[in-house]
Amino acid sequence: MRGERGFTLLEVIIALVIAGLALAVMFQGARTALLVTHRAERRDAALAEARSRLAVLARGPLPATGETDGTDGAFRWHQRVVPLDRIAGADQRGVTLWSLDVTVGWDDEDGEGSVRLVSRRLATVP
Repeated sequence: MRGERGFTLLEVIIALVIAGLALAVMFQGARTALLVTHRAERRDAALAEARSRLAVLARGPLPATGETDGTDGAFRWHQRVVPLDRIAGADQRGVTLWSLDVTVGWDDEDGEGSVRLVSRRLATVP
């Protein structure tokens, strides 16, 4: 029986410990990847919401000057419309440069975040 080769109990225990550590590291990496993916998806959705709100402000009739807040599903939004500068046109109608500022935020189990988009728009003043 002395000529038989095999693994000793100590070698098997050491191999199991190494395998366990490797699996723990792999699971932690997978968990981190899932969290990062979730955050990126939430940020992309908030960015789409902010772009949509900014497009409405940039193309439609300007809302009243000032700030507005609201919620849309899991997101909260804040928009600000303020005049920056009045430019006199050749036909003497005033054209104003407006600042359009949209912030969309969220809260979830990973914490909170927000995205902010700022644009400018020229519009005539009656």
